[in-house]
Amino acid sequence: HTEKQCSSSKFIEENSDRCLHALGFSKCNETEPCIKLRSDRYACRYSLTHQILYSIVAKQSLCHQQHRLSPLKEYQMISRMLNESQTIANKNFPESDRDLFMEQIAFGGLLGWSEFFQENNWFNEIMSWQHPNKGCYGNDTNHVNNKREEMLMFHQCLSHRTSVAIAALSQILRYLLSRDI
Repeated sequence: HTEKQCSSSKFIEENSDRCLHALGFSKCNETEPCIKLRSDRYACRYSLTHQILYSIVAKQSLCHQQHRLSPLKEYQMISRMLNESQTIANKNFPESDRDLFMEQIAFGGLLGWSEFFQENNWFNEIMSWQHPNKGCYGNDTNHVNNKREEMLMFHQCLSHRTSVAIAALSQILRYLLSRDI
């Protein structure tokens, strides 16, 4: 029996948004797409990061009892996400994976996984993607990100990419400060 590596279902951003919204406003009634988002054990890439985001938000919602993950399930999800981050790093951080990589660093940090910060060069790498003199993040190629929420700002800055960079860097900074460097 060969273990399935990655869910073949395409990540649908609008479904993720609806599920996150429902956690706050639906009196804990979960729709079928939300159950799938929460329980797909083969989720990967953006499906996995949004599954983790969903669990982070669920922990803080009134529905936290219904959507509680077992410690083992949470460990498995975060471990898969860490492995994906390491794969991206091993491929020298392709432009097309940088947004995903920074989401992974941010969510790993939010959940207290210091393993996401053991690689000093990851911090330096994220800093190197910042536009010099502008302080924001954009694409280094002409490839246009397909993310619905991505907006082009001044100086070729991208709103979502800059936001996830800030989230990732703030988690790295929190980790460094906790070590009393």
